[in-house]
Amino acid sequence: MAKVMTKTVNLALQGGGAHGAFAWGVLDRFVEDGRLEIDGLSATSAGSMNAAVYAYGKMTGGPDGAREALHNFWLNISRAGEMYSPIKKMPWEMISWLNDGNGGHSLTFWLFETWTRMFSPYELNPFNFNPLHDD
Repeated sequence: MAKVMTKTVNLALQGGGAHGAFAWGVLDRFVEDGRLEIDGLSATSAGSMNAAVYAYGKMTGGPDGAREALHNFWLNISRAGEMYSPIKKMPWEMISWLNDGNGGHSLTFWLFETWTRMFSPYELNPFNFNPLHDD
């Protein structure tokens, strides 16, 4: 069996919420494929979270450890988002015959959307809640 040729690369990972989840998928595929050796990562915001988790996972468990660490990180982010989301539907909004035809969005979604257009994230988080911070 022929050895797979690898190319060493440095990556810059952008921030911006959902871009972080997308970049996780790209990193996962690069590592799974095995043809790219990631030598360095430069990042901002959500990209920095991916870079830190990738580096830790690779350091403690090699390429498979990096993939597992990123998977677990984003799984936990997803769970925290689901648990603490201010825009999830209320139990009575999930009953189909009570749906008011608002496109599947809850009343709290529409209220939250209005607030986020009027106030900064810092004004809407007076207790500085951060599910990424371990107290």
